[in-house]
Amino acid sequence: MAVLILAGIQFVIVVDETTVALLAPAVAREFGLGDIARQILITPFAVGFVAGLPTTALLLRRIDPRRVLPAATAAFAVTAGLGALAPSAPLLVGARVLQGLAAAMVATSALASLHVITRSDPRRLRAFAAYSMVSGSGAVVALVAFAPLAQVSWRWCFVTIALAALGLSVAWAALGYRTGGAPEPTESPGVGQSRDADARAETVRTATMLAAVVGANAALSAVVITVSFVLQQDCGWTTTLTGLGFLPLNAAAAVALVAVSPLAARWGVGAVLAGGLLVIVVGCGLLAASPPTPLYLLGSTVVVGAGIGIVFPLVNSGSLASAQEQPLGRAAWLGAAQQLGVAAGALVAAAHSGGAIGALAAVLGAAVVAGLVVLGRCGGVAAL
Repeated sequence: MAVLILAGIQFVIVVDETTVALLAPAVAREFGLGDIARQILITPFAVGFVAGLPTTALLLRRIDPRRVLPAATAAFAVTAGLGALAPSAPLLVGARVLQGLAAAMVATSALASLHVITRSDPRRLRAFAAYSMVSGSGAVVALVAFAPLAQVSWRWCFVTIALAALGLSVAWAALGYRTGGAPEPTESPGVGQSRDADARAETVRTATMLAAVVGANAALSAVVITVSFVLQQDCGWTTTLTGLGFLPLNAAAAVALVAVSPLAARWGVGAVLAGGLLVIVVGCGLLAASPPTPLYLLGSTVVVGAGIGIVFPLVNSGSLASAQEQPLGRAAWLGAAQQLGVAAGALVAAAHSGGAIGALAAVLGAAVVAGLVVLGRCGGVAAL
């Protein structure tokens, strides 16, 4: 139940980030804006989110993230409500900045809480897979369910997000503290050569995982934005139909998420992670080479979705595995890596070129091969 509530909290954030793309035309009409409406909804939130990551890591590094989460989620609900009530564009911008700050605190606290409650649980990887599955489905739910609501009123979208976040805040406050005591270090506080060796191995592991976070998020962002653009602009699909078109991607990711835990147990995390990244590379290559027809475009997203389903739970769990008694700081690093990847993918998609997607696939593939070579030479593969 704790894992589901945490996933639900992240789900709401994903829904919010996806829904705002649908609201730009309605906001533009109400406030008399042009294309700048999209920037008013997206850019201030992103600025607030990125600024909130180091702030969260510094201010809350010695506080149990499970105690931070209810208040942070309630703050996110309040800021979403402020967006719904904004009477002018400047006040809407201010609400989105505050919402981004709150979202940064919520996202880092949720991930850190998941790390704390599963630290000694043999079902840890399965929990991270379930977290990724539920929270990741927020993008499609936003496209399918919120598109009709946005046509009624863009303000009701913010109200719905606020109510959902508030309900989850109450649910976690009622349940969260039953999951155990304060975070405990994962290793003894002893000193010596063995501890130094462990620290080096943890550094290799964490750097590898964070690099994989950047690459996987860049690929997913580039593919989704590119395919969405082509389907709607070139093929004449509606927003709702486009959202339905991405359901196979999410289905493929769900299947992979179910399979990732037994695969990692059999072949090892390093091998499965490399395999998942290579599946993403293949999907990006197919998209770069495919003709601009819906069947081929969506077929390539299914391949990418399968790779994402393998990679995300592994990198989320692996990035936090050595966080010890200060998981919020590591969760902030993970959030920064995710946002960096999304931004890089958006830049690739902005090129509107199959060659750019192909170049991304080539870079990601080369990085996987180079990473395996370097890890093999320094013994870092065992650390994974």
